[in-house]
Amino acid sequence: MNIETKFALPVAKTVFSVLKSAYQTRQQSRVEVFLKSIDLCYETMTTESQAKLKKYIESETGQDILAKYADTVLQTSSRRAHMALALLYCGDPDFLLEGMDLNIFVGAMVGISDDQIDFFQMAVKVKCQEESLPFPRAAIHNQNCDSFVDKGWDAESIFVYVHDLIRRRLLLPDSDNYQSQCSSGEGWAVWFGITNKSRKMSNLIEKASALLEGQI
Repeated sequence: MNIETKFALPVAKTVFSVLKSAYQTRQQSRVEVFLKSIDLCYETMTTESQAKLKKYIESETGQDILAKYADTVLQTSSRRAHMALALLYCGDPDFLLEGMDLNIFVGAMVGISDDQIDFFQMAVKVKCQEESLPFPRAAIHNQNCDSFVDKGWDAESIFVYVHDLIRRRLLLPDSDNYQSQCSSGEGWAVWFGITNKSRKMSNLIEKASALLEGQI
């Protein structure tokens, strides 16, 4: 055995141990942040709501849902996503998402970053067209993109993030028959749909942010 081979195995074992420890620590940290978020939500609830939540947590259904949310938490580093999920788990009366809407939001939080959340929060505030359409449609284009560019998102980033949010179903595809994106010598635009559900989910994240900042 030459010297390189002799030392390669111990080094590999050391790297493996470090990586394993780092991974486990990070995963544990995310779950702890989520559980602390639930605890913070609990502190803001009425005595009656606290008793109801405690009973729910102790139930088999409540524990199954908790495990489902924890699985999502493990896949995102965003504390706002953790807090938003905690609000949902605690049954926050302002944001009662059920059935498909609940599944959409929980699924949308998988792998989402704070940068994507910031973009979503701005995108839902873009002015919409609502005339004779199934749901409002909006566009980010070369004439209204300054606020996005100022945040560090260029045209390519805007296209990528819009389509990612559509994939996550936080935004909807363009409701008109036109192409959802276009480009010409005069400029560019990417179109998407915004519904009340999109805004409700955005408001849920807003409340999560406020709780984390101690404003509530």
